[in-house]
Amino acid sequence: LYPNVFDTLTDDIDYLLTAAADATFRVTVSHRYHFAATNRLDHYRLRISAPQPTFRAVAMVLPNITGALTADTPSGCIVRKGGTATLKVLVNRIHGFAESVRIQATNIPAGMTIHPVLIPANASSCEIILRASADAPAGVANIDLIATAVDTNNPEKALKQYQVAQVVPAAISWKAQPTSPAISRLGHGLVVSIIGEQLAAEVLPAEHAMVRHVSQSEQVWQSLNITRRNGFADKVIIKAVGIDPKKKIDSVAGEVPKDKQLSRVRFTFKPDAAVGWHVCQLKSESQINYVRNPELLARTEQAYKKIEADQTAKTAALANAKKVQADKTKQQTDANNALAAENKKLAEVSKLVDANNKMLAALKAELLKVENEEQKVAKQKLIDAKMLEITNSTKEQTAIQAKVKASTLLIATLTTELKTATDAATKSNTELEAVKKSLAAYKTTLDKVKKAQAAKKIKYEAIEDRLVFYVHASPMTMALKSPAEITLKKGETIEATVDLTRKKDVAGMAVMSITIPPGVSGISAEQLSLTPDKKTAVVKITASADATPGKHAFCTIRGTIIQNGHPLNVDVPLTITIP
Repeated sequence: LYPNVFDTLTDDIDYLLTAAADATFRVTVSHRYHFAATNRLDHYRLRISAPQPTFRAVAMVLPNITGALTADTPSGCIVRKGGTATLKVLVNRIHGFAESVRIQATNIPAGMTIHPVLIPANASSCEIILRASADAPAGVANIDLIATAVDTNNPEKALKQYQVAQVVPAAISWKAQPTSPAISRLGHGLVVSIIGEQLAAEVLPAEHAMVRHVSQSEQVWQSLNITRRNGFADKVIIKAVGIDPKKKIDSVAGEVPKDKQLSRVRFTFKPDAAVGWHVCQLKSESQINYVRNPELLARTEQAYKKIEADQTAKTAALANAKKVQADKTKQQTDANNALAAENKKLAEVSKLVDANNKMLAALKAELLKVENEEQKVAKQKLIDAKMLEITNSTKEQTAIQAKVKASTLLIATLTTELKTATDAATKSNTELEAVKKSLAAYKTTLDKVKKAQAAKKIKYEAIEDRLVFYVHASPMTMALKSPAEITLKKGETIEATVDLTRKKDVAGMAVMSITIPPGVSGISAEQLSLTPDKKTAVVKITASADATPGKHAFCTIRGTIIQNGHPLNVDVPLTITIP
């Protein structure tokens, strides 16, 4: 189904035989790799039955091509905001199943658009585009794809004789090697992840149709709007791929300059374009600044900032611990100085008390020797005064002793607190040094990640749209009898004459109009209806006062006839110049 990517080689042969007439057929069954005709141990099972047409569908992720990525690169379904992811849906047609198949998604996550697509009856695969809006919420979700056999002429109508099939997800588990295909595996669920990174250039088709019914000699436009973000100012190249040039279908895309936001892709179906199904992909190509894993860089930077914040906190903690240590050291010094002063004062007071006690003893001894009453009274007064002095000095001594004791206790407390503060400062310093080492080591890691995740200018390719055309045989031919190039002033009307020749058995009204390229405005024509007997049309073309000035090639005069429910258009080229 998908050579070298999704290998469906099997030895269980499914062969559909359509006999031209009744006959006798001989079937030979053998082992592909066994050559010994005498070995009777091999067993085979042969089943012959009427055809039972059915189908199975498988979906696998196609990576957006960035750099050297290829279709068989193992990839998850990851969508950037404003970007796309592409799934390759493969249909295994069994027993001659030859109907068209519609693929549509259910359980579509918020902010994502998945248009239904059609796999024509002559095809076995398609691309389905998952598109996330610029404001889609980031997250992970499961989506389901449903495959339905449908009426080729009306893809909205399911064919009830066929069961609706669940599309089975598949994934590449090993990239293709020079001598072997890629290894792929079936899965149980299709998971899509929308990531927060925005795509630099969002390319959005102006309209979407599951099938476009066109006619030979018709010109079709497909416009794509380009939104530039994050300073992206480079050109974007649009390519139309997939249509065989031999089918007489021309496509013109090209590049969108850096100052433009609109791309116009033109398809021209020549008069002899091959009738039937044709599928085309519109791809964008641009040079973008690509970061392989921005989430890794963001996580690493966040972790580095966290360590930086930890270092700042540890530095502040160390400074605070050193301040407490300095305060406690000063308090201890002040307490020691105060204790020394109090001890000195205590010594002086104690010395004074001892001296007074000696003087009191001497006075008492002298009093015993005095016999004169008057002298005794005088001595006693001296003794009383000295005793009072001793009492006061003793009180002062006691008070100073209390202060010494308190200062001693305070110094003991301050010594303990200083040790605690010193230990805290030491611990903070150790922790800070450890954080510094960790920060230095992580800085090396961050530098490596920054280098590995540095933005690189690479080519980015993505499938932006898938167009399915069914080309019908032209219902008529038209020939322009008036000039193919006209100059039309603003506010002026000019007549263009066209001859029509209907093909055999084509009836119905022919409606005449004009088409102008996307991006051009102000040029119009009144619709003109022609009955089958009319063979000439005169189309009046008018330019409004605000018509887009310039030379506008690829305008057309269009004739439309409805056939089998489809409006089929035939275009005649016309160039209109608005001065």
